[in-house]
Amino acid sequence: MNARYLKLNHKGSITIESIIISILLIIFIQLLFTWVQYQTTQGKLDRTVYSLTSLLRERTQFYNKNPLVNSDQVEQLRLLAVNILSKHGFNDKDIIISVREIHFEEGSSTMSVQKLQKENPAGTFIYAGCIPTNDISSAIPLAPKSEIGRWLSLYQVILCVSTDRWENNFIFYPPIFRQMQSSAIMVER
Repeated sequence: MNARYLKLNHKGSITIESIIISILLIIFIQLLFTWVQYQTTQGKLDRTVYSLTSLLRERTQFYNKNPLVNSDQVEQLRLLAVNILSKHGFNDKDIIISVREIHFEEGSSTMSVQKLQKENPAGTFIYAGCIPTNDISSAIPLAPKSEIGRWLSLYQVILCVSTDRWENNFIFYPPIFRQMQSSAIMVER
């Protein structure tokens, strides 16, 4: 290819090609930015839900050795989650928290399960779009026994956050990025 060929007027074909490549590059950068933002938000949710579950499992220290979770404790956890996540731009109404717990009958060697579920303060146990990917019932076989031969209770905290903002509707934004959730399961201490 010689220089004279590049100087000829090709009726704007180079300009059109440059615009198409620029648009594709902008879309790629936007998708990459969206993915990084998703991963960052997921990391914040994972750290928050792990902290909340750690607080919940400390029944002996924080909750007077009462193994049952009540709605006041769930509300305290929700307010703590709001306090943590509000520093990252989330609103109070964007945050939904649910708590599940499984307790075992005393002296049962066959792990007969007495499942007690507590509702969150809004009156719904699990928000319709906030179902955990790992259910607490799948962790029942992993429940350990204490030194005195008692099965330890399991607690699961599910934290859901709505990330629906105006810029998300500006371009194609997959639904997985609009409603994010994280959950953690721990045994009581």
